Amino acid sequence: MKYGLLVEFGAKCSNFGDYIQSIAIEYLYTQVMGISQSDIVHLTALDLSTYDGEELLLPYSYVMHLFVFPEYKEVKLSPKIHLQFLGGSFSFTQFGNQYNIEQVFDEKNGWIRMFKKFAPIGCRDAYTYSVLRKMNIPAYIGACITNILPKRKMVMEHERKKVLLVDLTSDILPYIPDDILSNAVAMTQYEPNGTLTVEENYQRAKDRYEYYSDADLIVSSRYHMVTPCNAMGVPCIFVNRNINYYKKDIRLDTLNPTIQFCTTENFEQINWNPVPTEFEELKQKMSDLAASRITDAFLRYSANID
Repeated sequence: MKYGLLVEFGAKCSNFGDYIQSIAIEYLYTQVMGISQSDIVHLTALDLSTYDGEELLLPYSYVMHLFVFPEYKEVKLSPKIHLQFLGGSFSFTQFGNQYNIEQVFDEKNGWIRMFKKFAPIGCRDAYTYSVLRKMNIPAYIGACITNILPKRKMVMEHERKKVLLVDLTSDILPYIPDDILSNAVAMTQYEPNGTLTVEENYQRAKDRYEYYSDADLIVSSRYHMVTPCNAMGVPCIFVNRNINYYKKDIRLDTLNPTIQFCTTENFEQINWNPVPTEFEELKQKMSDLAASRITDAFLRYSANID
């Protein structure tokens, strides 16, 4: 039995925020748990249903849509893959009325059976936790796995030589001080894959976060921009986009409280000189819990194989 790692998400355009969750799990594997790269198998979204190699344990800390969209009619999961949910989320059901959570789950389609099989389910947010508990499925709130990433550099207070503005709407621009704006680079977390292979694209995501890691300030509307970069020691400001459905973003109840949270109502009060905040004890607890769950599941499933 080996360890699985999801490195592709089935889209022609990559959201690097998906990949940083896998990068965090890879860090957990190799740097925290001491697992060799030779024991880690890279998987694509398609592999979740078609994989037929050596049995794998796959930590899952992503949006659940990869196998629980209602149109799938049933669970799409290879019998060779054993899931360990560390921080799953039903956030795909919040955007409009296309997916009603009450319609997603049906005893006939196997999703409830799957969650009971792999319980307890680690949830990224309180909403996902509440949905599972209503169905009597053991669950807990594990928050976002990217909080465990190691600190890479200390940024000196008031030094703002590399400022990244990532996926911001124009309404915040009048509030950004000139000295910060003059050093700023506007970027996006979405880029087309083009002709990149799966492995090249995964490496591109790694390189992108390596570039982010030595920024002096990051201002972004992306949860998986500010959360991992905050963990890496980069001062971050999270700007909630002024779009109706984002005002109900269910993920925000577990946004790390060390990150400055801003909306159109308090742009004038933004502290443009934030400093990194230590939360190493929390990182350690999250790492220990995730590593323990992975180890226990690996031993349990390995014993059943033997």
